[in-house]
Amino acid sequence: MYGISEKRWNMHVAISAWMILTSLTIRAEELYVVGDSLSKYEINNTLHFDGFDDVDLGNPAQLQITGDMTIEMWIKPSGIGYRRNPYSKAVGGEGTIYIEESGTLSYYYGTDGGNHGPYQGVNSVVPLEPDIWQHIAIVRDLTNMELRWYINGQLTNSEVAIYSAATSGTNHAFIGKGYVFKYDGEMDEFRIWNLARTQAEIQESMYTELIGIEDGLVAYYPMDVESGTTLTDLTPYTNHGTISGAEPVKRYRSVDCFFLSGDTECPFPTIQSAMLYAQAGDDILIREGRYSEHVEFNTQATEEKPIILKPFPGELVIMDGTIPILSDWEPYDNGGYTIYRTQVDSAAIAEMMGKEFTGIHQLFMDGRMMMPAQEVNFKNPIDPTTGTPTYPEPGTVWEVQPGVENQTNLLEHVDSPEEWSYDSTTMEVFLFPEDGQVPNGREIRGRVFDRILQMGERNLGAEYITFKGIEFFAGSFYLKDTEHITFEDCRFSFSSELDSEINMVSGGSHVVFRNCVFEYINGANVIRITRCDDALIENCYFHHNGWTSGTWEYINNDRSYDATFRYVTVENAMSPGIFVGMRSLTEYCLIRNLYDKLDGAGLQRNNAATYLSTTRYCWIINCPAINGVRFDSSPGGTYGKIHHVVSVRNRRGFRLKGDHHKVYHLTAYDSQTNDIRLDRYKYTNNEGNFHTDFANSIAAIVLTCDAPNCSNRAKRDSAGIWWGWEMDYAKPQLELATYISRYQSQEEQRYDFRPRKGSAFIDAGVLVDSVNDGQDYSYYHPSMPGQNRRFVGDAPDIGAYEYGDSVYWIPGYRYPYPSFPIPRDGADKVQPDYGLAWNYPYKRDYSNTQATTMVSGPGVYRTETFNYPNNVLFGSFQPMGIYTWSVTVDGKSGGTWSFQVDDKLYPINDRSIDITQDGPIDHLQIETLTVSENDIAFLKFDVPASIDDSWNIMLNLFTGTSVTDGAGVALYTFDNTDWSEQDNERNIGIIDHTPGDALDTLINLAPTLACSLDLSSVIDGPGLYSFILAPLDSRDRVEFWSKEKRSGGIKLFTPGGEAFFPHLSFLPGIGSVKIVLSEPRNDSTIVIGGSTGDSIKFSWRHSHALELEDMNYQFRVRLPFANGKGGIDTLTIDNDLSETSATISKASLVEMLMEANLPYGTFYWDVVGNSETMTMEVLESYHFNLVTEDPNYEGIFPDEYGLHHNYPNPFNAITTIFYDLAEWSKISLIVYDIIGHNVNTLASGPKAIGRHRVTWYGRDSHGKKIPSGIYFYHLIARDPNTGRIIHTETKKMMHLK
Repeated sequence: MYGISEKRWNMHVAISAWMILTSLTIRAEELYVVGDSLSKYEINNTLHFDGFDDVDLGNPAQLQITGDMTIEMWIKPSGIGYRRNPYSKAVGGEGTIYIEESGTLSYYYGTDGGNHGPYQGVNSVVPLEPDIWQHIAIVRDLTNMELRWYINGQLTNSEVAIYSAATSGTNHAFIGKGYVFKYDGEMDEFRIWNLARTQAEIQESMYTELIGIEDGLVAYYPMDVESGTTLTDLTPYTNHGTISGAEPVKRYRSVDCFFLSGDTECPFPTIQSAMLYAQAGDDILIREGRYSEHVEFNTQATEEKPIILKPFPGELVIMDGTIPILSDWEPYDNGGYTIYRTQVDSAAIAEMMGKEFTGIHQLFMDGRMMMPAQEVNFKNPIDPTTGTPTYPEPGTVWEVQPGVENQTNLLEHVDSPEEWSYDSTTMEVFLFPEDGQVPNGREIRGRVFDRILQMGERNLGAEYITFKGIEFFAGSFYLKDTEHITFEDCRFSFSSELDSEINMVSGGSHVVFRNCVFEYINGANVIRITRCDDALIENCYFHHNGWTSGTWEYINNDRSYDATFRYVTVENAMSPGIFVGMRSLTEYCLIRNLYDKLDGAGLQRNNAATYLSTTRYCWIINCPAINGVRFDSSPGGTYGKIHHVVSVRNRRGFRLKGDHHKVYHLTAYDSQTNDIRLDRYKYTNNEGNFHTDFANSIAAIVLTCDAPNCSNRAKRDSAGIWWGWEMDYAKPQLELATYISRYQSQEEQRYDFRPRKGSAFIDAGVLVDSVNDGQDYSYYHPSMPGQNRRFVGDAPDIGAYEYGDSVYWIPGYRYPYPSFPIPRDGADKVQPDYGLAWNYPYKRDYSNTQATTMVSGPGVYRTETFNYPNNVLFGSFQPMGIYTWSVTVDGKSGGTWSFQVDDKLYPINDRSIDITQDGPIDHLQIETLTVSENDIAFLKFDVPASIDDSWNIMLNLFTGTSVTDGAGVALYTFDNTDWSEQDNERNIGIIDHTPGDALDTLINLAPTLACSLDLSSVIDGPGLYSFILAPLDSRDRVEFWSKEKRSGGIKLFTPGGEAFFPHLSFLPGIGSVKIVLSEPRNDSTIVIGGSTGDSIKFSWRHSHALELEDMNYQFRVRLPFANGKGGIDTLTIDNDLSETSATISKASLVEMLMEANLPYGTFYWDVVGNSETMTMEVLESYHFNLVTEDPNYEGIFPDEYGLHHNYPNPFNAITTIFYDLAEWSKISLIVYDIIGHNVNTLASGPKAIGRHRVTWYGRDSHGKKIPSGIYFYHLIARDPNTGRIIHTETKKMMHLK
């Protein structure tokens, strides 16, 4: 507790004993934690007993009391239901106290001297409350032959004493131990007196700490234990006790809050103190702040009444493993580098921590992690990287992947900005700040805690505790044998570093991480969940973790059953992905950009974890040194189900060992080795996958498969297995809407894995029950309602996606707003017919969820409503058009996205055939279209609905390397637009090939030549158009590149081939091009703050991506307003510009408001473009609202000017003045003293019509406090244009100190 000089609290109880009792036994269900309240409390310790602990007081003479006696203490029992002894000496001797099963108290004393009769007992009648601090006192008044029980100073029962004296014996006295169960709970202020205390005496001192020399006090244990095994007796007798197991617990109190109740008047200063008090059903509201403490508890709640810890609404709460380093920093010459050093006070830090200080383990400046001293220097790994695992950013840990030995913590290696070191011998911290910064005056924090949260212990775990909306910073958590612990909307940053404890869940069940972020966690596993069944990891984002020796350190769910990983993103980490537990479900997970170089996987299942597992609707992208999905072990596991998974640019796409698997709808390409491997090896008798069902999947180059459907080409075809290698190295990228490329940055990637129109994947698959038939399945992991989509068209498609589906599933973390637009924001070369897609925001329940999607651009202004999970808006867009679109769900918008449509339209089918052959052709990727005596070429285009007869349309062809000198080709229409390359009656090889009308010719062709033909008169609207290319002469032979021209060799596929694809190009008619206004957005609000000195930028663009020369723009801003005569006048700003932007000062707009005498207004703006050949109109005029954001302004319309009396008046520290303006005015509000001196100018400048408020803190213009006296405040309002005084008024006020 405190020293002798601090022992007296000087606290006088001024409330009735009944109110005391009531206040201590009635508790609120909302408990408050306020970190700032710590300064108002004094701290002492209580002693905590866990049902196995005790304190041995020995058998000193002072405790061998046979006459009058009083025993009193504060206790907080952890529970009721067992008979326990908070104190014992002898039942038949000096006395023993029991807590009965009912919660009442019993006291026994007798004349045996030991634990046998004769003895007498007395019961308190009133029971104790569990988990509540209560004061108890037993008085043995043998002078008056009476036994009395007091609880919280109230007499609860008394009985006549039978024996006039007790008999002393040899038994030791114990606190917390006796002859039944040991005491379980906290205890404080334990006192034994050799006199019978009165009720008044008990009430007078129960809230007061004693000195130890009070009359009759023979033993006083204030429980002020910091450490060790000695419990100090503060009486002169010094009969110290020996502690066995009991541990000290901090207790906070003040004069007004002797025991903290957790209400707003007596909030808990720490999370730990609140949790030690909390009971089932409590909500713990934590006020804003950083809570640097180690929180540990075993509290058990219930499903009906959980305990929820959450921030006060709108506030940020951080559970923090760091403390501020407040000592001064001084320059230090470190081998020619000017760095800084400071020495920390270990004792002060230990006191702040409440535990032993072991050193500074991480350092942060202004919230940014500093780098531990490195032998080889690298960029700070928490910064975004511009590279990928294929092309890592130079000079980063992602490029070199340094080992632990590079992180030396040696002073000699503090030679680069943001490096630091700690010397444990001298307790000095050395820091090399960035760009010459000085640490003094900055927020420097050092990590001093390893774990900041610990729940449970072996076989005694916490239950039904929820942490909601809390940030965990620079410290890990440990859950042992807990049940139903939930972390929701939480963020875990810097949880571990090298050699520190990791985030760990061990044992128990039903841990939940929902909508959480894990970031910047180095060393070992980001999180390990072991032997914990039924875990749920839902909507969690893991990024920038494991930059030092992260290899093999999965997000680990080992030796556990029935976990679910859903909506999880793992990216940008030096580690593999997720190690999934037994019988687990993994769905909608995105694993991307992992730099691990050892034998790991994006999704890993060993033998046991494969059995009865489900993996579905996931992407694993750009992890070039590890597997995409692996069913591992030797022998491999069995009965794993995997479907609708994409693997791109990984070492192996799918390595599925074992047998009896169900494998459907996989897409794999650009793998380093195998795209899909379902072989026999590493299974019993090398018979792996002999019973695996495999269908509807794409393997680009390497397919190793011993499943029954793989035994020959015919079976593969009939099972919908597309293998590019056996089709002359066909590339799946050419069959998809877009593709992932190793040569593009993450920001440039296009995540559209749907088959393109005309793809070989469309309708080429087979029906799989409860996977692609629209039926939910009841396999071990039942699908969510509507999750398994029914195929579109004649049959299911091959691969992970279905062409034309109204749902495009997007895996990974879901933000609180719509996100992940497809095409990506700012994308170009989008095909004119396209299905826009997006991801919904995260919700626990998507019932009745709707999305409103708005698209605008040339020829399109659509608003559509979608019911979840539908998320595809199909549209026809004008070539070269620039479009903006947005999605809103539950009032939350994902922002405004844009894309530019390609000016090219590629054929949905192109193929040359030998007309001398009669029979169907295979759907192959043929790089060239051959035109010769026996060969003619066919092209089919699907022209979108956005095209009419105003467009200029060209057919563009590119000759290959094989061209007869001077050859010529004729272009014909082809009346059959229903032909295809599919194996059906419409196959181009078996239909009539008769050309239609001759359109044009190409002559004098040569190799590698670009050719164009004008088809503007042929293509006059939307629809299917087919053409034939035939030779002009039988001797002519020409090869054109097809839409399947490939580059990059057998395995690689490099972008750029599209430049040689045959295509239609489009140029809009001049009248179709409009001006599109960009910023400020339509119906936006622009705020005028305290200053009108800044400006507003207006910008616009053309509706189509055209380069137009000599274009000038007339820019106009208009403010319409009522003129008071029943009409509308308009004020205007006009500018002529040659650029596509303009800047207008806010002051100019305010002047317009002044002239119109409006406090705020709606402004309209538009632009007209002019050149010598055309006038370009605006597609849509925009408007914006100009308002004043001023908490001291009220937008009313007063009829007259007025200066109001200040309030309060007289005033001491602060007063408020209101004034009304009937029109816009330039004002001055000045305070004068009684002799006319200007004391302070409170307001000046232009002010809007309305009511204004000024708060004055009683200081002059120099910031000095004014003396007491009479003051005058004077308002002058002038016409803002002429300066003429419109109104003047003066009021008097009085200042008192």
